[in-house]
Amino acid sequence: MNAIPLEEYVNDPSEYRRSILDGDSFLPESASWRFRAREMEPYMPSQAPGSPWFTVKKPLDCTADQTAAAQLLANRAEGGAPLRLSPCDLYPYLRGRTLWLIGDSNTRSLFRAAQCFLLDLWEDQRVCAPSTDPNLVRQLDALPLKPGTPKCIHLAGGGRVCMVHVVQGWALANNTQVAGGGVLPLLYSNFSSPHDIVVVNFGNWHGPRAEPKSQEYVLAYKQALRLLGSFYLATVETRPHLIFHESASTHPYHPASRACVDYPDPAAVGGGSFNKAAQEVLRDYGVPVVGDAAAFTAPAPWGHPGARAQGGRDGVEQGDCMHFCSPGVTELLLWTLWQAFNKGVAGIAPLPPDVGATEWGCSEMRYY
Repeated sequence: MNAIPLEEYVNDPSEYRRSILDGDSFLPESASWRFRAREMEPYMPSQAPGSPWFTVKKPLDCTADQTAAAQLLANRAEGGAPLRLSPCDLYPYLRGRTLWLIGDSNTRSLFRAAQCFLLDLWEDQRVCAPSTDPNLVRQLDALPLKPGTPKCIHLAGGGRVCMVHVVQGWALANNTQVAGGGVLPLLYSNFSSPHDIVVVNFGNWHGPRAEPKSQEYVLAYKQALRLLGSFYLATVETRPHLIFHESASTHPYHPASRACVDYPDPAAVGGGSFNKAAQEVLRDYGVPVVGDAAAFTAPAPWGHPGARAQGGRDGVEQGDCMHFCSPGVTELLLWTLWQAFNKGVAGIAPLPPDVGATEWGCSEMRYY
């Protein structure tokens, strides 16, 4: 089927109605990139010519078989350690600070997984803007290509988890199209504290999903990584703990079986070219790269929405083999973050008891 572009600017406040778990911030004073279709949201997996659009039901629910397969996958990792992770294991690293998750739609899925995992610690089950200053929130929302839609959950006892939707690395630093010169300098100057943890990922929007990536895309991606690395070197001594989280694997779609499948060549794992580039480039700048995302996602072509996400181009059906359903593989990536925190990556450690609980005001988000 031919792709139908569902994204467009909406200026009529009467159309700002959307029933969704964690929709975009309600900012009627200024038009942002809004979506007309109820319960649907478009994704564009890359800027490459010929990329398909996907319309994906919210949330990306796993089938019972997909969830069971994810549990089996987790059971094989370090004797089933991911299945034993509890919110109380993660909480000491979150108390008194903000965990910032910055990235594309897969990072947004990781934020949703954190919402569910930390449900018992999530205060009042309200979603809040990252600041009570609406002008600052608008600046963090007004990003190139896609709105930042920043949002946070507050945890009992002080602490929060926040997400900013940043689809390409170019927006992070040294970018005049973003207030403050980039998402990270804007965040560091107005939203975060030196105690915070910033987890960054970008990749899917930097090239086509097929592997291996051409040299043209890899070189451009490395330039974006170097921008991040240079900013990190200039701020590492006084700013939040920053780590780069490697990209989840994508897989080919097989139209005949209407399923996502393994790559014929095991060496050509989706996301592998960019993950390798991230390891190579960011190592030179001292930016910690948290691995293991591919370890969980590469052997899990069954973990995508697949044919349930309708899309295509020029009459050729294309299922979604980039996002992961939930509860499933995405939830396992919380364990990879906890592992990094527990190992002290980037100097991360629980804050000492004499650091008081941070209290943030909550400008509650509205959804449409």
